Amino acid sequence: MQYNYASRYAKALEGLITGIGQGLIVPVRNMTGYVKEVWTIGIPATPNANTEYTVTISDIYYSSNPQTVSYTTDATPTQAELQSGLRNAMRSSPVFNGIVEITLSGANIQLTHRKAGVALSVAVNNPTTPLTATQTVPASNPTFIDFGLAITRTAIDSNDRAAVGRLPQAGDTIFGFTVLTQHSQKSDVGSFADPNRNIRSGYAPLDTMNVLHRCNDLQGIWLPTVETSINPTDGVYVSVAASTVGMIQKTSAGSAIDISAYAKYMSGVEKSVNGKNCVLVHYNF
Repeated sequence: MQYNYASRYAKALEGLITGIGQGLIVPVRNMTGYVKEVWTIGIPATPNANTEYTVTISDIYYSSNPQTVSYTTDATPTQAELQSGLRNAMRSSPVFNGIVEITLSGANIQLTHRKAGVALSVAVNNPTTPLTATQTVPASNPTFIDFGLAITRTAIDSNDRAAVGRLPQAGDTIFGFTVLTQHSQKSDVGSFADPNRNIRSGYAPLDTMNVLHRCNDLQGIWLPTVETSINPTDGVYVSVAASTVGMIQKTSAGSAIDISAYAKYMSGVEKSVNGKNCVLVHYNF
């Protein structure tokens, strides 16, 4: 994998490493945006006697075949009895149980879609004292990560011990910045639509990203910046704003993450061939 580029390449290019040396590059899987949808089924405190309660779920895979489970109360029902009865009915249905994870949460039942990024539809029937169905966590689709953006390492995958990471949020600890690679550029050309550019070069969802954790004796890495002018003595911050998340900025505006203790500017702002303002930054996290 090529990380250092000859002088015939653009001076400033997002994620381009500059200098001869041995920086520490760590593989991190792009898991930005992958969120499982969660619904909460509220169990009434005083259920109706001798009444059928039903829960129906569907998603994109079962839109034409919704899955319904039911439990009928006895003459003297309790909240715990209805909760347990519905949970057992859900777990006894192979398809229902295959779509969602079923857990108890206080007096409620929590349904979590087993596949991240997939929307779930939940409905309940309407007896005199009904169940309630509330979406508590919406599904979130994965996010493409451009070169030169900050990454927060969030976990280690228990299956293959790979590091897992995402774009930063307020209060996060920055692990490093994504490195420009020719491999990603070639394989992704024409694959991702972008209203502002003809192509996108970077890391697709679930890709293993090359993240520069420490520059060591490298001169630094070119990173996109929010501002058009930066001085060497300015502070070094990472933006968490929606439109500029992961980019460098010189102020703490918008709950930006301060990395000044670990990073310094090595240049002024240069315009990349992609039209972005970039600055050369040296850091060691």
